[in-house]
Amino acid sequence: MDKKLNTKKTEESSENNANVEEILKNATLEPPRSAFNQFLISKLNSPNEKGIKNKNDIKRQHKLLTQQWEQMEYEQKKEYFLLYEEEKKRYKNNVKVVKRYLFPDYNKNITFVPTPFYGFLYEELKYGLETNMYPDLIEKEARKKWLRMSKEEKNKYKDISTNNSWLIASRNIRVITPLTLYIQKVIHESIKEKKKKPTETDIKIGWNKLSKVKKATFELYAQKINEDREKLRDLYNIVHGAKPKKPVGAYRMFLQEKAKNKEIKSINQGLELWKKLSEDQKEEYLKKSHKRILAYKYQEMIYNKKIKKIIPKKPKSVFQQFLKEKKGIKAPNDQNWHKYWKNVFDKLSPSEKAKYEDKFSKAKKEYDKEMMKFQNKVFDFPKKPISSYTFYVREKLPILKQKINNSSIISITKKIAEEWNNLSEKEIKHYQQMSNTERKRYSEQLKEFLKYGYYTKTEFKTMKDGEWYNKSHKKKSNTLEKFSDIKRSGSKPRNGKKK
Repeated sequence: MDKKLNTKKTEESSENNANVEEILKNATLEPPRSAFNQFLISKLNSPNEKGIKNKNDIKRQHKLLTQQWEQMEYEQKKEYFLLYEEEKKRYKNNVKVVKRYLFPDYNKNITFVPTPFYGFLYEELKYGLETNMYPDLIEKEARKKWLRMSKEEKNKYKDISTNNSWLIASRNIRVITPLTLYIQKVIHESIKEKKKKPTETDIKIGWNKLSKVKKATFELYAQKINEDREKLRDLYNIVHGAKPKKPVGAYRMFLQEKAKNKEIKSINQGLELWKKLSEDQKEEYLKKSHKRILAYKYQEMIYNKKIKKIIPKKPKSVFQQFLKEKKGIKAPNDQNWHKYWKNVFDKLSPSEKAKYEDKFSKAKKEYDKEMMKFQNKVFDFPKKPISSYTFYVREKLPILKQKINNSSIISITKKIAEEWNNLSEKEIKHYQQMSNTERKRYSEQLKEFLKYGYYTKTEFKTMKDGEWYNKSHKKKSNTLEKFSDIKRSGSKPRNGKKK
């Protein structure tokens, strides 16, 4: 009976997963294009306008189309506004879909807190590998066990949960392989039974003796732990408003997997294997990469919203300072309000304009100060501390490279390792002090980040008068060049190489 129930549950879960994958496949988080951009795309992709070759042609065409847009009436523009509203609805629905299926905990406004239960569950998944049960069923059983446990027993898993949470919270998650889980299991059993710790050869022999079924269980649990870590890492980034890391595409993901399993030694070998894959196998990698891209775009959206609230506002120009005073005063004879006051402002004498110029200069100085503070804030997890050995390697690598030109990096690093092992305690202390300062820096920055959502840099940037204002008022690139639909002969691709 139990086996039948388990098979039914697994079939239902597989059907649900298939439906979710189909829903996410159609979802995209590209922001909606405005009515004017819809008009530009429709005109530039028309058969009459496909002969655009140079940037000058695009600029000329852009000017003509903007003039045409300004002269058009609302009834002519109506279809483009409707297209924009349709895209807006589509975008909002896709955001809801991504929230619902990829970040369900965030949808319920639950922030991840490292409770002792996570430590207990981590241990159950790690050491309960002998049974052929699915990870979902282990979670249910773990929850039942947790309810029966006393407070003293629960508090034992506090440290494990906090340590596991920092692994989740860190940007670069250490991927757990089936072999690492097997090693952890063997070491745990040797400690329990009070035996000698197994050597590398013993572990290799034990792993090779395992049956295919047992190896498959290790692979399944490793996959489950890695997926949970990735989900929690993304949640942690959203809660703290950290800058998300751009995901890898389907082909790069395939190469990384093969390189970790030591199936390929070069990119050319990986390319040959990729070509040999069937369409169904390629689709699996494409689905995984699409999910990661959706999660990344959703995190980026929240990150940008957070920064928009914090970023200091630009100061109003001299003319805008003048307009601020004239707010509420109507223009005579129903004239265009903006154009009328522009003409009045142009006719003012330099002594009359000086009042507004002073207001602008004061606002600009305040903006520069605030921007300076903002620029020295980092809205991301701080970099991990450097060890004493890495400090030593950084010091010795350039010196040995100059001495030995022909030798490979592997042979140089081996020599550095030998030198490190032969160092005295006094010599090592110097590098240990450097690593200790790094650890202090990391702990202080991490506390600040978890409290405020940012940390201040140790090395502050210098700034000249009006630097941030001049940077922000630079000319922006033409909007037409952003559209990938326009094809231009003789143009360069994004990587800078000619076709």
